[in-house]
Amino acid sequence: MAEVEICVESADGVRHALAGGATRVELSFALSIGGVTPSAGAIEEARAASDDVFVMIRPRAGDFYYEEGDVLAMEHDVDFAREAGVRGIVIGALCTEGTIDVDNVRRLIERRGDLSVTFHRAFDYVVDPLRALDTLIELDIDRLLTSGQARSAPEGAPELRKWVDHVGDQLTIVAGGGVRAHNVGELIATSGVREVHASAGRIVTPGHPEGPARLAGGTAEDAG
Repeated sequence: MAEVEICVESADGVRHALAGGATRVELSFALSIGGVTPSAGAIEEARAASDDVFVMIRPRAGDFYYEEGDVLAMEHDVDFAREAGVRGIVIGALCTEGTIDVDNVRRLIERRGDLSVTFHRAFDYVVDPLRALDTLIELDIDRLLTSGQARSAPEGAPELRKWVDHVGDQLTIVAGGGVRAHNVGELIATSGVREVHASAGRIVTPGHPEGPARLAGGTAEDAG
């Protein structure tokens, strides 16, 4: 059975997600616009509710091309999340040519301490996914959240299978976007992923997520 990660916006959401069958929880604000970094208070309350919380590190909605001020803010947010004792962080940054922003991602990773790191759905905009996968492995990223560059993970399942085969055990690929109770089994079988991701408002039965596909146009609105 695949692990189920649920994205929530509050400490109460953390508790409900775990009670509903989630094996891991991501804390993020403003899920309707793809998610941004939650407040300090929300992080501390979520951590009090569970020691298995990942925190979204994203300074604003919109694209993933960050200026120095954005990166400095994310560095401080990583520091706070680490000191709060959460399990991991969710990050992502791109260069305008559609590659991983190695320099800025490395800056965030250098502050991780013992935190696990997930690269979010900014990845669904890279122009050469296999090369980008190798870059994430070189950066020592633990997980990648992606729909396989499709509008939903079920639609991207064939591509996800290629990526799972490409990375082997070097990187865990988490399928997110359009994951629902009626398609999660086929998605896992077709793609070979061992983890899936959805938002809390779409849990339909314990252990089975349902999440909207919000990836469209030139701006990702489903980072987390």
